[in-house]
Amino acid sequence: MASSDNNNSVGNNNNSNWSRTHVEIHYEEQIANHMATNSSIDDINLPQSNGFCYNSRHQKLHFRMYYEYNVPIKYLIVYLHGYSVHSNINKLNYLAQQSINNNCALVCMDFHGHGYSEGVRAYVEEYEHLIDDVACLLRYLYDEHMDLNQCDFNEYK
Repeated sequence: MASSDNNNSVGNNNNSNWSRTHVEIHYEEQIANHMATNSSIDDINLPQSNGFCYNSRHQKLHFRMYYEYNVPIKYLIVYLHGYSVHSNINKLNYLAQQSINNNCALVCMDFHGHGYSEGVRAYVEEYEHLIDDVACLLRYLYDEHMDLNQCDFNEYK
């Protein structure tokens, strides 16, 4: 869990306050190894974050949140991925940066059975289960972090 003085959000360019975690260092090594044999990092998955909530079927749902600490948030943007994919793709860093640059918070959730969430891989028994996943995420964010401007979401990166 990041403290408020640790300020390691995506939008922070002040390297003096940047704290590199083991996951971030491992991710950098993964990129370096990939770049030695490939020309693009777009197909590398982001490491698992600490953001989890549960749907009504008791499945653990993974999410990550991009948020600039101590900056008033105008909007919360919820990114929902398509079928048989997930929200841990490196390409989302651009969307995260644009969100932060516009004083928005971005939350990216993996539906059940996708990405780092629990469930049978890429299997959706009922469409309503997807709606339930989103509703449970929003309920969790509301219950746990009702005032976005007073919370440090860096713990979910």
